[in-house]
Amino acid sequence: MEVRDGEYLGKDPTTGKPRFQFIENDDEREARPVIGYLAYFEYLNGFRKTLFWSKQKMMNHADQNSPAFSALAMQQIEAGQVPPDEMWKYSSFWYKDFDAMAKKTMLRQLISKWGIMSIDMQQAYVQDSKFIQMDDGGGFVGTPEEAPQVEPQQPVISQPEVTDAVEQVNLADL
Repeated sequence: MEVRDGEYLGKDPTTGKPRFQFIENDDEREARPVIGYLAYFEYLNGFRKTLFWSKQKMMNHADQNSPAFSALAMQQIEAGQVPPDEMWKYSSFWYKDFDAMAKKTMLRQLISKWGIMSIDMQQAYVQDSKFIQMDDGGGFVGTPEEAPQVEPQQPVISQPEVTDAVEQVNLADL
């Protein structure tokens, strides 16, 4: 999500995690300029990760990693220094919807660094959840040792069946 002016309270001095106080009135919030971007996820096991980038950091990232984007050109567009008849030169989505591209980038950064991306890990989590259940107090019931041993399965890749394309015709049926 976008972080608006006045919502970012800096980093917690003991943990280094960003702190926020979000404006609840949507009209008041939308009237304030965007100063940064926030992405957050939490796994079912309780692991959480929050990532915050300032708008300037996002601008620098886009300028370095997108050949179709220039931070200087974006500043000129925002300042109204680019005539409307020249806007066709700025067709990158970074120019068209900077906030949407920034959100996508935040999610990609968050998932690529701290997300589970392996199929094996996803399958292991599903297998574990069959044996270990949470009780009402948030604790775990059962242990991995109680689970039956399951051999990993190789993916089955089926080949399409090849059939003879020529049909047999009985002359007596004609």
